[in-house]
Amino acid sequence: MGKTRTLESTLVHSNDWYRIRRDMIEGRDIPYFVLEREPFCLVVAEDGDKLLLIEEWRHPAQVHMLDFPGGWLEKEEIPHDAALREFREETGYEADDVDFLCAPYAFAGISAVKSHIFRTRGELRFVGQKLDTTEDGIKVVWMTRAEIAAAERSGKALSADIYKCLGALELLKY
Repeated sequence: MGKTRTLESTLVHSNDWYRIRRDMIEGRDIPYFVLEREPFCLVVAEDGDKLLLIEEWRHPAQVHMLDFPGGWLEKEEIPHDAALREFREETGYEADDVDFLCAPYAFAGISAVKSHIFRTRGELRFVGQKLDTTEDGIKVVWMTRAEIAAAERSGKALSADIYKCLGALELLKY
């Protein structure tokens, strides 16, 4: 199947965080719902063999979940600046800078949102978390890859972003 042609597009929901669009596509009898959202960033920090993760409550899944720190870009913010800001806010650590790794599509089946993945560069300095009310209770966790794998095997909830970031680190070695 090649490129699809949208016959009709209607905004069906909008709030401060996202929009949902209903598209009617040529050759398809049912509507296609599309999530519209700002891009987001993820930040990988390594200290020797340990990776800095966060653990936070994820309401949709109803679990405490491990993930890499990151978040949505603010209006007119560039990914690099958002990565530094989100990393500092969520972890309480400040990095000298971040290097861009890649920008894969986050939810390609329902959205065109990209996730910009960065890696910290230089020394990390602890300056204290600066969480907003929606992020209350984010816990910083340092884990090795083996500990992450063991957490997965034991049934601990891991975000798909962990696999995306670890895959990016591995793939981009070549």
